Amino acid sequence: MCPVIMAANIVKRILTYPKTTSNSQINLFTIGNRIQELKSPQMVEKLRSAGRLVTEKNLGFSVNEIGTHSIRSGAAMSLFLGGVQTFSIMMIGRWSSDAFLKYIRKQVEQFTHNSSKRMLEFESFFTTPNFVPMSSNSNTRTRNDRNNFATVRHNGIPNANSRQPFALVS
Repeated sequence: MCPVIMAANIVKRILTYPKTTSNSQINLFTIGNRIQELKSPQMVEKLRSAGRLVTEKNLGFSVNEIGTHSIRSGAAMSLFLGGVQTFSIMMIGRWSSDAFLKYIRKQVEQFTHNSSKRMLEFESFFTTPNFVPMSSNSNTRTRNDRNNFATVRHNGIPNANSRQPFALVS
């Protein structure tokens, strides 16, 4: 499902067509021995056809709202929800401005619908108490424990097998 791998596979496939080069467009396909170009209106119809199969009820929006720009805005939203920084999204999606933020904002609003209601479903809850890590007297993993061969010091000098760096002063 990685779009970069999918795009690379499309380019590899197109380069197997006769008379194609690295400058060939990515919207080429073959029927029989004939190379054809997939135009934007054809792509929109394919996307909307897939949307009709899913149904508008399941999509949450009209299939007439689906277009080729939906792919870019959907990818931007996925990256945004994945924690990718906005300037990286702009570079990846070749956005020359922050216009993609309007798509993300609209989708975030839909994504967070009724979130405050869900937050108030539980009237009381307990937070985890402050945890102060402590080591037991019988924990041999602590530094300088006499039973911890890796970190025990002999006459102020760490063990030769110790992973701790040290310098000898002459």
